[in-house]
Amino acid sequence: MKRTTNFAILSKALLCVIAIIFATMTPLKAHAVANGSLKWVFPIDGTGSTPAIAVDGSIYLTAELVDNDLLFAINPDGTHKWTFDCEGFCDFSNAGELPPVVDADGTIYIATYSRFYALNPDGSIKWSFVPQGSPEQFARPHAAIAEDGTIYINGQLAFHALNPDGSLKWSFSDNDSYYGPPAIGPDGTIYFSTSSTLYALNPDGSEEWEYSAGLGGVFGASVGSGPVIDSDGTIYLTDPDTFSMLAINPNGTKKWRYTDIPLSGFGFNRILSSAAIGADGAIYAGSQYATLVIINPDGTLQKTVEASQDLLSSVTASPAIGANGVIYASNDAGLSAISPEGQLNWFLPISHDSSVAIGADGTIYLSSNGLYAINSNSGGLSGSAWPMLGQNPQHSSRLDWTEGEIPAPPETSYVIDDVTITAQWTTSTGADGYILSFLPYPYDPKDRIYSVNLGAQTSITFELWDGAAYYYAIQAYNDNGTSDYSNVEYFIMGEP
Repeated sequence: MKRTTNFAILSKALLCVIAIIFATMTPLKAHAVANGSLKWVFPIDGTGSTPAIAVDGSIYLTAELVDNDLLFAINPDGTHKWTFDCEGFCDFSNAGELPPVVDADGTIYIATYSRFYALNPDGSIKWSFVPQGSPEQFARPHAAIAEDGTIYINGQLAFHALNPDGSLKWSFSDNDSYYGPPAIGPDGTIYFSTSSTLYALNPDGSEEWEYSAGLGGVFGASVGSGPVIDSDGTIYLTDPDTFSMLAINPNGTKKWRYTDIPLSGFGFNRILSSAAIGADGAIYAGSQYATLVIINPDGTLQKTVEASQDLLSSVTASPAIGANGVIYASNDAGLSAISPEGQLNWFLPISHDSSVAIGADGTIYLSSNGLYAINSNSGGLSGSAWPMLGQNPQHSSRLDWTEGEIPAPPETSYVIDDVTITAQWTTSTGADGYILSFLPYPYDPKDRIYSVNLGAQTSITFELWDGAAYYYAIQAYNDNGTSDYSNVEYFIMGEP
């Protein structure tokens, strides 16, 4: 039975007790599953978006189908949860492969061709927003969620800020086209690009600065090619006009532009995807002809890596980086897992241009003509500043951490299967690892808190006995210190 409480009911003195004792719980040995093997497939008669993963493990993706476009909600075991048809307004043809967005409370946000929806976790409509003017308002739409609950959504004719109840907070327009997903910095600054300019707006909608980057060339922007933010405030953006990577300082001045892309066997190459940032600060981006380009933080080339043996395949989707440093890149030919040294670990011929998502338990999710769940030893998502499209599996596109800070506490949930319990938790940006703390339930002031350092992993499985009962919580840590506790859960094995 799942139960939740608050450590406020527990003695504060006990919270300071750290003892690495693990005798009362026995970790379950890893299942004998092959790294890169298929876990399950949820069939879709059409083309799916990049998936979003809620804190409870539910997976959401939009899909362009033959008869009617739909939003699918899928359970962590691959079974169908529910489907939403947008009241007949579902049209994701203009949304491309951009994913749904999931808020911390489980609210799911999706944009169709003409309206923006907020859905409750059960699939019912919370509210919808229809912008004034042309019905063709959302071209390649993507939402970003601020810490105060404000939702930012890029439209075709304006950039909108919505209150958590769906009412319009403000709109910004310079009569240009808006196609890049927004990103939110730790100070609340909102960044987004138009066809010609990168903008930085304050939370009240006023302009902080703009940088004319020459965005929007003959090939247009890649799907999902929005700005990403590093822990030092640097903004990275793919410039589709020159097919290069642009680095902008937090004050809006150019830091560097990388254009010297090594030539492919076909005589030219170009960066196509938005960036992901590794734990060492390196910037990863996909390019034409099956190449992953890795750039150092100073703008020099670190190396290029072949992401596929099919040199005609393009890596247009943003790569994702696991806690083990492995880079997962999807391309026209399939999904590649590339070691930090640049070696191909494994390859699956699942062809699609959507980005992958990494679950807290290390599962890799990729959509094509279905949603594929793939086993991996990723250890979950990297704790770097921006390790994947949308910054995190929920795709909130918000960076909550800067250099020198203690990471934020994660959020945890668990699943019980007979005598086995699996606890998982969200990735805390900037974390080097996580600590599991537990003590027997019910609480007795004489009990001590036991703790174990789990390293970078973001899930753990135990085999317990019927009637075993514990409180547990997770903390994130780095060189600057240890976070507060996550939400505290307690459970009793064997209860219905």
